[in-house]
Amino acid sequence: YFQPLSIGSVLKDTKVWITDFFIFNQPVRKNTRSGRHTVIYTSVPDANMFQLAHYDNTFSIIFSTLQYNNPEQISYQYKIEELSNQWLSTEPGGNRVTYNNLLPGKYTFHVRALSHGNLSEIRTVKILITPPWYEMWWAYCIYVFLLGLLVLGIVNYILSRMRHRSQNGSAEMVSRRFHCCCRFQRTGSICKRIADRRTDFRDRVSGESGGEYGEFSERST
Repeated sequence: YFQPLSIGSVLKDTKVWITDFFIFNQPVRKNTRSGRHTVIYTSVPDANMFQLAHYDNTFSIIFSTLQYNNPEQISYQYKIEELSNQWLSTEPGGNRVTYNNLLPGKYTFHVRALSHGNLSEIRTVKILITPPWYEMWWAYCIYVFLLGLLVLGIVNYILSRMRHRSQNGSAEMVSRRFHCCCRFQRTGSICKRIADRRTDFRDRVSGESGGEYGEFSERST
């Protein structure tokens, strides 16, 4: 006879298996490649991690309790904990879920079976979507290094310009001083010449005045 309690007991002891994994509706098998990565090294039911390239970020997971008596009465609850802590449910008899365009990162997928209010054990697998090469850690190290070189080059350029301006300013100042000295020397020389000419002029005037006075005295006597 029918015993509802026996269903719950059986379901609690039942495991959920990941039976198939599809990337853009292409089935994954042992040693299937995704870019430069191997998706799994075992069969799908035995795999605990699926590694995907960043462009293989749309995938489907198929799961089952592998119990074929009234499978249409079993629904499944599932979630990716990095996306939501809320369990989602399939329609009774439905056992496939699809995720589209996930960002690179590490995801933890959980699934469990539900029948007549009883839950099975939780099956957990990891899904790693690797970033493109230009988002890898070593790429960011290169970006930081190149940025440092750029900043260093800009700083050296600014310091070089400042030194060049300082040298030009010092040379211009020396040149101005030199021209001022030359002008001062020229001015002094001109002043000396004028003074000498004034002295000569005075001497001549004095000599001529003295000669005329002597001549005048002789005539008077």
